[in-house]
Amino acid sequence: RRVPRRERAKALRAAGSALADARGEIIDTADRESALGEARINSELARTVRQVLDSAATAGRGGAGQ
Repeated sequence: RRVPRRERAKALRAAGSALADARGEIIDTADRESALGEARINSELARTVRQVLDSAATAGRGGAGQ
């Protein structure tokens, strides 16, 4: 089914916020499992959160395949 853009944007914002809120736990777990190091994981997580929030903004505007 097609999800209205406002609902998609809301879900993406919630996902981005949840990732940001769980930053400490995500970094600890990912470092234990990958040994990439806190700095690298923090950088990758920040990039992911930005991408999710940018996607939410795009969905909210009705862009990119809307």
